[in-house]
Amino acid sequence: MLWLLGQSLLYVALAFLLGVAVGWLIWGWALKPAKPAAGATAPAIDVEPGPADEPVAADLVIAEPVTVETTPAKPEPVVVEPEPIEPEPEPAAEPAPVVTPVTRPADNLQRLEGIGPKISKVLMAAGIKTYGQLASCDQETLNATLKQGGVRFAPNMSTWTVQAGLLAEGDEAGFAELSSQLVASRKGR
Repeated sequence: MLWLLGQSLLYVALAFLLGVAVGWLIWGWALKPAKPAAGATAPAIDVEPGPADEPVAADLVIAEPVTVETTPAKPEPVVVEPEPIEPEPEPAAEPAPVVTPVTRPADNLQRLEGIGPKISKVLMAAGIKTYGQLASCDQETLNATLKQGGVRFAPNMSTWTVQAGLLAEGDEAGFAELSSQLVASRKGR
């Protein structure tokens, strides 16, 4: 039983200390004077002069302190005017150079295997006068040009652009080899 009383006494003491601590926290904070809010004025306290204090003049009035709220003045916007930009003087216009078209003499299209005098005239009339122009033509353009010129048959027409390309590049050896093959295939028929 003594043991039970010792244990109980210990718990009672701990409960008492805990109650005191909680009570002090709650009541201690509640009894403290509240701090005035920012910008609020404290109430005036009447103080009577004591024997050690100096006497206060009767005509002196003590007023409550006045809080003046000031707002910072807005800064005036700074206006910076840009400096005027002077346009650069335009250079004097130079006269356009006179370009004289270089007329290249027409190439001899009859050198190509399959082009005779009649087809050559039709091609020249259509504006195809050089090997380079003929090399850049496609088969549809050539067919339409020959049909418009009244030519119904054009031997080796599929090789004209290749032959003209070799001559336009100045490959005489390649042109001679291709021409000999075309002539040989014609004779073998």
